[in-house]
Amino acid sequence: MLDKTELWKNQLSERIIALEKKLTTYPDGKLRICKNGDTVKWYHSLPGKPLVVIPKKKREFAQQLAEKHSLLAELQQLKYEYQVFQSVCNQTSIQLSTIDKKLMAKPEFQELLKNFNPSVEEWRKQPYQKLDSHPENLVLKTCSGNVVRSKSELLIDEALFREGIPFRYEAQLMLRTQPIYPDFSILHPKTQQLYYWEHFGMVDNERYAAGMCQKIRQYCEANIYPGDKLIMTFETKAKPLTTLEIEEIIRQKFL
Repeated sequence: MLDKTELWKNQLSERIIALEKKLTTYPDGKLRICKNGDTVKWYHSLPGKPLVVIPKKKREFAQQLAEKHSLLAELQQLKYEYQVFQSVCNQTSIQLSTIDKKLMAKPEFQELLKNFNPSVEEWRKQPYQKLDSHPENLVLKTCSGNVVRSKSELLIDEALFREGIPFRYEAQLMLRTQPIYPDFSILHPKTQQLYYWEHFGMVDNERYAAGMCQKIRQYCEANIYPGDKLIMTFETKAKPLTTLEIEEIIRQKFL
């Protein structure tokens, strides 16, 4: 059995290898940012070639270069930690590559990274168990690629997608031993805490309202409470959910 030191070393090595592999998916070159007054310009830098302006319509490319730079800084830190470990064990010297910290400190650089978080990106990509009952009711395709059951769910889905907030639709959640399927499971892009959004669309239906109360009770019994990690919206035939309500909730909770 590996001791804790060797286990830590192996885990660190695995993280370095995974990060190096991920970096191969990013474009070649580096990002440069210049600001003149209120005008901000992004440049693509390649070795031995003149700087090329990145037009605003190619913002996604500039974001990729910014993400790459941030990941390179993370990789350097991991390698530093690994070299410290090696130097302690083998009395070897530590050598570091250089990462442009001044670039990373610029507000214009951070603005490009506002929706980027490596752990968030991994969460986005992970497969999950979806609700498989009544698939015939999945009728509305959203901009995110999800197919949802109601117009209100479509509005919520597309509002979250527009803001770049990571979420899952009808993903399985185990409450004690009972699985339920929140309409939306949302990973807070800053705190990385999970929130759950339930939209109750037929509150004026007596049978539906009884099921709604039972579901809310299940959340509370699992210490997930309304007003905290449980977001709830409601509508009746006379009072449908509005885009303004959705946007205000997203602004207060996640932006």
